Amino acid sequence: MNQGFNFNSQKYDFWSVYEAIKKYYPIGIEREYPGIFFEYDGIKELENIVVQRIHDETNYHLEWVSFCEVLSEEIKLPIIGTTYGQAPSFSAYILLDEEKNRVSNYYEELHFCVSLVGTFYTIIGQSTTVVKNLEQDRFYTSVNKIESSPSKTTAKYFQILKDRIESKYQEFKFIPYFISEQKIEGLRVRYRDESTNRIFHALFNDHIKFESINIGDAYYGIEGWVK
Repeated sequence: MNQGFNFNSQKYDFWSVYEAIKKYYPIGIEREYPGIFFEYDGIKELENIVVQRIHDETNYHLEWVSFCEVLSEEIKLPIIGTTYGQAPSFSAYILLDEEKNRVSNYYEELHFCVSLVGTFYTIIGQSTTVVKNLEQDRFYTSVNKIESSPSKTTAKYFQILKDRIESKYQEFKFIPYFISEQKIEGLRVRYRDESTNRIFHALFNDHIKFESINIGDAYYGIEGWVK
């Protein structure tokens, strides 16, 4: 689904997602006009939030790093942090499985993100293959598939993530994949020069490759948005 922001407004209420994005991003204004784009009050406010909660090492460690460390100890699996730069979210992934050989590496990851734009979070599985070109000392990465809902192998960890995130971040709601992948025309994010305009990009980061095949239920979690 690559259409613009769309949902059954008679049954569901996703307007808080749109309102949060509209608050922090100057919809319709290109980054090529920095004198306008970066002077938008919402952009400056979001930058301040990111600086306070992520770039301040003490705050970041207390709020997110410690959370991931405790979670990793509980599930007995590595958790790799992916929070970075000006991307407006805390993020990480559980490394569910990995296979390494001489010419390629394969990874099964369960990504989770908590937004700084609004009271939203999401969980998405992603499998990745890294092919090594030993002669040129180069690496090529491709995403094999995305899982937008729990599967037999991820259900246990999916539920633990939901429980722990909602316990720490009360009133935060799960963003279903079909909302995450939607694009908003005229949306530009602060942390990327490219035309990165999906709802996921505005709320979280750019780590999920939506062009890859999704083998899960894109509407998983929609019941939490019933009016």
